[in-house]
Amino acid sequence: MLVETVREFIVSELQPLEEEIEHSGMLDPDLAEDIKKKSLQLGLFAMNVPKTFGGVGLSTLDWILAEEQFGHTTDILIRRAFGNVYDILFEGTQEQVERWLLPCVRGDRVFSVAFTEPEAGSDAASIRTRAVKNSGGWCISGKKHFISDGAFSDFFVITAVTDPEQGQRGISTFIIDKNTPGVT
Repeated sequence: MLVETVREFIVSELQPLEEEIEHSGMLDPDLAEDIKKKSLQLGLFAMNVPKTFGGVGLSTLDWILAEEQFGHTTDILIRRAFGNVYDILFEGTQEQVERWLLPCVRGDRVFSVAFTEPEAGSDAASIRTRAVKNSGGWCISGKKHFISDGAFSDFFVITAVTDPEQGQRGISTFIIDKNTPGVT
């Protein structure tokens, strides 16, 4: 039944929008919000999120079967309709879960993973973004690009080198609000 519900939602709600998005190159924010609301009403939003965090809590098999249907429309529509909640936030502290994860599961916030860099691509060992601890927290400098959902995001999960001597083990992950001074 889940697969049929997902398929029907894609056919009736998302596929009719594909031509407009392909032509304009963007998705109207009001339309994106409407898509999300319909998905929430049907219980299709944040399907990959465990019930303990307020998600649908699909089994791995059911999630794979749902994702198989995602191939029948464009990525930007899939992200708006079914949520953009990556597993990395499941591992946060209770405070981080409440501040960052739960609003995403409810559809109140969107985030992106900012990993790819102009000079390094997606090669983790070659990233150049640096994070240095100081008395006020962390100072992060570097460039990320090709961030899926960047325009819709309220915050970003980014990777940065914190200990260059450790190679890939010296890479850390940070959560950065889009309104943080210096984020462009």
